[in-house]
Amino acid sequence: MSFTIFALLLSTSAISPGTGTLWLDGEAHPVEVTSCGVDTETAGAKGTLPDGSSVSVMLQRWPGMHALSVVYDNAQWVHRGPEGSEDAPELKRWVEDGKLKASGTVSVFPPIRQASMEVRFEGRCPG
Repeated sequence: MSFTIFALLLSTSAISPGTGTLWLDGEAHPVEVTSCGVDTETAGAKGTLPDGSSVSVMLQRWPGMHALSVVYDNAQWVHRGPEGSEDAPELKRWVEDGKLKASGTVSVFPPIRQASMEVRFEGRCPG
């Protein structure tokens, strides 16, 4: 069974603490969860893609603004919007259970080129 199929079968509860999966346009990549701020409501993860390049993801649940940011392909990709609006990415609150979950369509920022991709992230805060 390929890793992509295996990763799609995993639920957030089955993911080990400090690990996660980042999907870029449907392709799954394992990542290490590096931060889970409770007071700041920010979380981050990083990993290495099969071609050796690095990828990272940052979740931000700030009062009034939610953001999903990915650094990939020599660019920052962002989806952000006012909290509670349809413009905001989907970000699950992780403070209570340590489960990270986010999704949205990210675009290159600043818009130096017209490009977007679907992003999904699931993980667990480190122990």
